[in-house]
Amino acid sequence: MLLPAATDQALDVTAYTALDVPNMAAGASYLDPVTGITIVKLTTPTAPISGTATEMCGVDYASGGCRIGRPTGGVYPITAMRSPDGTGDFHVITFNPSTHAVGYRCAAPGQSAREISRAMSFVTPNVMYAFSGSPLNLRKYDISGGTFSEITGGVWPKDWGTSHLHGATRFVWLQATTDDRYFAAQAGDGGPWVVVWDSQTDTFYERSFSTNEFKMSKDSPFIHNTTTFDVWNAVADTVATISGMSGMYPSHSDSARQYVFGSDVNDVHRGLWYADLESASPARVSPNETYYIGNLYTSGAWVDQASDTTQWVTQAYQTFDGATNHGNEKMEPGSIGMIRLDNSGGLRLLCHTYNLGDVNVQSDYYTNSLWPNMAPDGKFCLFKSNMNNKGGFASMFAAILPTS
Repeated sequence: MLLPAATDQALDVTAYTALDVPNMAAGASYLDPVTGITIVKLTTPTAPISGTATEMCGVDYASGGCRIGRPTGGVYPITAMRSPDGTGDFHVITFNPSTHAVGYRCAAPGQSAREISRAMSFVTPNVMYAFSGSPLNLRKYDISGGTFSEITGGVWPKDWGTSHLHGATRFVWLQATTDDRYFAAQAGDGGPWVVVWDSQTDTFYERSFSTNEFKMSKDSPFIHNTTTFDVWNAVADTVATISGMSGMYPSHSDSARQYVFGSDVNDVHRGLWYADLESASPARVSPNETYYIGNLYTSGAWVDQASDTTQWVTQAYQTFDGATNHGNEKMEPGSIGMIRLDNSGGLRLLCHTYNLGDVNVQSDYYTNSLWPNMAPDGKFCLFKSNMNNKGGFASMFAAILPTS
C-alpha cells in the first residue's frame, strides 16, 4: 500500500533518458522517475557473466518455475538466462536487495535448454530442482558454491523419463508447491501430458489434456489447464470447469496459493480475474471491471502469504508493436502493477519498465514480454527491459518493494 495508486500515469521518458540506464553497471540503481521506487540493474552484456550477445535476463513468461530462491544472509540466488534468442545457456547469479550487490555463482544444473525446466526450492535456500540424465531424472542440487553439486538420498534422484515422457524428449514448466512436496511438469513443449509427483508418498499422477503451459496451485496439486477453463485435481483425478469464462482468453494466466489469476485481453472492461482452484465448483471472480490491462504473459505471486484473496500478485501491461492505449486503462504499456486478488486497496503502480520491445531486432511478442517474477518473500520483483532502446540489448532489473 506504499505504492501509488495506478491512475494511468504517463512515462517520464525525458527523466529516464537522462539516467543513461544502458550504460549503468551491474548493481547500479536509480529511482523510477514516476513512482520513486528503487530499481537495480542486475545484468549487462559483460556482467556478472561475459559473452552475452543480445540479452541477459533471468525470467521467462509466467512462473513456470520459481527463478528466485530463498535468501541466505540477505543474498538471493536467481536463475539467469543468457542470450536466449541465440544459443541460450543458464546460470545462477546472486543479488542482495539491501546492498544492491550482484554476483556470479555457477552454471545452472539441468539437461534441458529451457529455463522452465528448473525451479528454486520454496523451502530451502540454495536448492534448485532440475531434470537431467538419461533417462531423465528430477534431481535436487546444492547451488551455494562456485559449482553445483547433487543432493542424493531418500527419493532423490527420481526417474521421470522412463515412464512419463510419453514420446517427448524433455519436461518443461516444472513447478512445485510451497512445501516442496508436489512437483509438476509437462511432457514436451506442446503437451498434452501433465505429470504430478508427490515426493512424500513417491506417487505419480498423470493426465492428458489439451495444454501448453499449465499452472499448479502453489499450495496443492490442483492444475489449471490454461488453454481451456478446466481444473484438474491430480490426486482425486477429477476435472472441474471454471464457470463464467465464456468468451474469455484464459491462456498465460498464473497461480498464487490456491488461486489462478489473469486478465481478459478480449474485453476492455475487465481487469483482474481469479478463480479458486480447490473449489468443487470454481467460478471466475472479477473484483474490478472498470479498467483494462493487456497483460498476456503476466506472472508473479508473492507466496509468503495466507491462502486467501488478500494475496498480492503482479499485473504487467506488455509492450509490443501496435499496442493500443485504451481510455479505461490504469497503466501504460510497459508498466508493472500489483494488486490483491480481492482488489482491496486497488491496483498499485510498481514501476515503468521503459521496455520498447523488438529485442534482438525481433518483433516477436514472446521475445518482447516483460516477464515479471516476484521473490517468494515479496522483497523485490524481477523484470526485463531494453531500456527505451527499441531492438536493443535487454537486461534484467529488480524493483525493490517499499517497506514501512
